[in-house]
Amino acid sequence: MSEITGQIEDHNTDQISEAAPLINPTDTQKLRDAYVEARENFLAKKYEVAMDRLVLDKFELFFKSTAAFKGREATGVIEISNRIADFRTQLRDNSDKPIKMSAIEIEASHYFLNKYEGTGLSKAKDYLALLIPIESAMGEVSKDNKMLKELQSQLNASEQGLEAV
Repeated sequence: MSEITGQIEDHNTDQISEAAPLINPTDTQKLRDAYVEARENFLAKKYEVAMDRLVLDKFELFFKSTAAFKGREATGVIEISNRIADFRTQLRDNSDKPIKMSAIEIEASHYFLNKYEGTGLSKAKDYLALLIPIESAMGEVSKDNKMLKELQSQLNASEQGLEAV
């Protein structure tokens, strides 16, 4: 009986070693380091948003009186409103250059702008004046997000001993 059990155990061990490729700790660590660095850079990165004083005034007005929220989303409205003073300082110091926003500021602004429901031509024009610069910056944020997710996928696959698809 123990001879049969030994053969089964040997057979199962062979199947496991054939099915699970070896994990390369060096490659995994390199991917982990690359991911951590990319994530830190992403969180620290400031993206250019083309806003002049007039558009920034409309942006401020939108967040002070128009931005729709539910429950805890109120914190997003408050945070963006609090950052507007910094954006004004940026424009005062360099009126011919775009303002700089973090990815989270752009994503939050984009989120609240996409919830907007308006009426009439003047509101449509004001809305587009706000949306276009945010949408443009959002494209850059999305590219960086995609690259970060690809790195994370490669890292997860490496940690599991698989090849990323």
